[in-house]
Amino acid sequence: MGSKERIQRIKDENRTNILDAALQIVKEEGWQALSMRKIADIIEYTAPMIYEYFANKDAILNELANQGYLLLAKKSQTSQINSNRLGETIGSDVVQLLGFCIRGARIVPTHVWRWNSLLWV
Repeated sequence: MGSKERIQRIKDENRTNILDAALQIVKEEGWQALSMRKIADIIEYTAPMIYEYFANKDAILNELANQGYLLLAKKSQTSQINSNRLGETIGSDVVQLLGFCIRGARIVPTHVWRWNSLLWV
C-alpha cells in the first residue's frame, strides 16, 4: 500500500472515529452535551484535530443525521424487496418511519430536524 492510500485510510478512520464518539455522547448524554473536547477525549486526540474534519459540532450533528436518513432509506428498500404485497410494504415503511422519528426526536436538536435529515439511534 502506498503512502497516499495509507494517509487516506487514516483520515477515513479518524473521521469515522469522530462520528462514532459523537454518536456515543449524544446517545448517553443528549445532543446538548456534545462538545469537541468530549469527542477528543474519547478518540484520544486534541480538539483542534477534529476541526480538520468538521467545521463545528453542528456539522457533526448534520452528518450523523444524514447517515441516519441513509439508514432509513436502506431499511425501507429492504422491506420493499422482502414484501410481495403493496400493503405490507407501506405498513412496514410507516412503522419504520414512526420508530425512526420517535428515536431521533430524543437526541436531534430542533435546528437539525428536516424531513430529509433524521438521526437513527
